[in-house]
Amino acid sequence: MGSISDKKGAQLSAITSFVTSVILFSVGGILYAFSEKELSSDVGLVKENFTNKLANAPSQVLPNGKHTKWRKLESILKIIEYNQILRKEKEKARKRKKKLKESSKIIFIIGWVSIVVCPVFVCSAIYYHIKDKRKEITRNQVINSSEQSIQNDQYESYHHLNQDYSPPQIFVEVPRSVHSRNVSHYDYTEPPSYEEVMKGN
Repeated sequence: MGSISDKKGAQLSAITSFVTSVILFSVGGILYAFSEKELSSDVGLVKENFTNKLANAPSQVLPNGKHTKWRKLESILKIIEYNQILRKEKEKARKRKKKLKESSKIIFIIGWVSIVVCPVFVCSAIYYHIKDKRKEITRNQVINSSEQSIQNDQYESYHHLNQDYSPPQIFVEVPRSVHSRNVSHYDYTEPPSYEEVMKGN
């Protein structure tokens, strides 16, 4: 029973490790792809907002062609502000990307461990399968040899009984008148017929 449970456990572990590795690789790949996409999408969104707001920023040149320090300063401040926003968003996106990549790496490592362990469980299941087969063959051989031994013992017993067996012999007292036939007084022979007995009398 132990080997059967070990065999089933090894088979279940092999299947579990294989399925786990497939799932982990899939999740890790999705996270990695998502991290790359998230970084590009976040930075692209900030750039798009930055471009739109710059387009809507007050012009540095008045219709009469004269510059105003205030409008020029406002435009510079807006550019600095959006640069800071862009830098912050890039940093946030990088941190998120780093976390996602680290998570995907951990998942990939666990997946690789599952892939490496899976053949071990497969070999273990094969080992227990071969072990059970050998036990079954040995058990069948023992049963066959026992049956053969029993048959041999029965045959030998029957043979000895046949050798030791002798048919029952009848002890007959032969009449004296039959002595002329050179028959001893007591002989282990077939009994005389009725006619011979009557003639002797």
